[in-house]
Amino acid sequence: MSPVPRAVRVRPRLLLATAVLAAVASAGSACASQAGRAALDPTYGSLVHLYDYDKTAPLEAREEEAETQDGVRNVEISYRSPKLGRVTGYLVLPAGSGPFPVILWMGGLNGSRDDMLSEALDLAKSGAAGLLLDAAVARPPYPQLFTYDPRERATWIRNIVDIRRGLDYLETRPEIDFKRVGYVGFSFGADTGMILASVDHRFSAIVIASGGATQLDMLKPGGFFYRNVPAEKRAAYVRAAIAPFEPVRYAAHLAPAAVFFQHGKSDPSFSRANQRLLDGMASSPKRAVYYNAGHQLNSKAVKDRKAWLLLRLQVGSHR
Repeated sequence: MSPVPRAVRVRPRLLLATAVLAAVASAGSACASQAGRAALDPTYGSLVHLYDYDKTAPLEAREEEAETQDGVRNVEISYRSPKLGRVTGYLVLPAGSGPFPVILWMGGLNGSRDDMLSEALDLAKSGAAGLLLDAAVARPPYPQLFTYDPRERATWIRNIVDIRRGLDYLETRPEIDFKRVGYVGFSFGADTGMILASVDHRFSAIVIASGGATQLDMLKPGGFFYRNVPAEKRAAYVRAAIAPFEPVRYAAHLAPAAVFFQHGKSDPSFSRANQRLLDGMASSPKRAVYYNAGHQLNSKAVKDRKAWLLLRLQVGSHR
């Protein structure tokens, strides 16, 4: 039987940052060297305004269809993006009239509204509404990430702005208790959540599942998105489309939201040092658990985050 995952104690931020940057620098890859040079720039203060938008612009929200199962309504919704087109998704509503706490959900790299729907429906049975959005990569013109094109920068920005607009949409819904707003992000959704919660402080609790301090591990030789490209092209790409969106640059600014980090001990996407740097740099209150699992985590992680969200958002009998 696998040992029960335990909460890990995070180390002082400065020591963690020094250790990880030293490890990255010693890796010898062009990508790692670029990470070292970019360590102090761009700063949070220079990045936060990338995600500004006009909050007074018309939402033009629409409800398309609704399905009801076991008293839970799943409504297809859309609203106008501040950047491009319309944002599509589901609004999951528990039985009753509310007001309900609400959780935003964002899955892996494809960022589809269907990725975490089963979890959202399960939480709705306990009394938490859910908003599941198609990420920018899952909507026309279907841009891709990790292609070594510096123009990916616009996709990261658009994705965050579109989700912030989703929070504006939720504020118009009388069924929603906007004092109890959560977020669950897996992998790409974890990166998204780190940026989102640091620039928009309307969240009470966020779960960051299978995330890391930096995406650079995946660009190194052997990484999922490694490509043998000229050093100049790699450096330009990292500078424009990776460095500004590294979660570690945002981690110290998550408060007042509480954060629950969930890591796989054998996650091939992120080294243990990468994972621990994220834990250590994050603002408090925070919790980090390492599971005997890979990138996809396991059923214990799903159970743990449900219990944590029910408690933090005071859902149902926990209110």
